[in-house]
Amino acid sequence: MRSAPCPTTPAEIRGIDLARPVGGADRAAFYHAFVDHSVLVFRDQQLTPRQLLAGVGMFGAVFPQYNSRFALPECPEIHYISNQDFYADGKRYILRRGLSHRPLERRVAAQGHRAARGSPA
Repeated sequence: MRSAPCPTTPAEIRGIDLARPVGGADRAAFYHAFVDHSVLVFRDQQLTPRQLLAGVGMFGAVFPQYNSRFALPECPEIHYISNQDFYADGKRYILRRGLSHRPLERRVAAQGHRAARGSPA
C-alpha cells in the first residue's frame, strides 16, 4: 500500500464567530479558501440551527432534502445524522446519500459535531 498527499487539503478558518453576521470581505475570503481547499473547518462554533443555515448559505443556495425523517422541527432545512436510529423491525438505519437525480454542480455539505448524551465530547 502507498499513500500520497491529496492535491487539496482542508483549510482551518480561525478568529471568526459564525453566530454573528459575516461581512463581505470575509465572505469573499471564505469563498476563495473553499475554491482552493474544498474543505473548510470552523472550530468551536456554538450555532443555533438557523445560524448554521446562514453560515452554509454563504456558499450558495441550500437545496431541500427529499427525506424529511431527520429534519430538525425548528429548522427543516437542517438534518441530523445519528448512529442511534433504527427501523421498526430493529435494523439500524443506514444513511445513504445519493444525489444522482440532481444536475452536477459544486455542492457544500456542512457537518457539525455534538456529543450524544453519555458519550465523550
